[in-house]
Amino acid sequence: MIKIRRDVACYVPTGWLNKITKSMKYHVIYDGNCNLCTNFTKLLEQFDRGKLFDYIPMQDRQKLAEFGITARDCEMGMILIDGKQPNRRWQGSEAAEEITNLLPFGDA
Repeated sequence: MIKIRRDVACYVPTGWLNKITKSMKYHVIYDGNCNLCTNFTKLLEQFDRGKLFDYIPMQDRQKLAEFGITARDCEMGMILIDGKQPNRRWQGSEAAEEITNLLPFGDA
């Protein structure tokens, strides 16, 4: 989430901010019905604080369709998508490993 100071006046054209933030982040697609996945995501949110990752539950079919991901694609576990290069993806344990590598204390 991007926070804008209230004491600074600025104009941001509709859609422009979304395009920029999408390209700067990694998208973590996780199973919102799985306690382990949900708790991992909550923990990741605490470390990351919206700087590098955004989070999409696998149950959000509309959002998944934006990335060309189907329910069948999600069967192999969590998916990590590079916001700058959306074709660059990791899944399952490779996604978890890449996430830890991307964090400031990285190199799992």
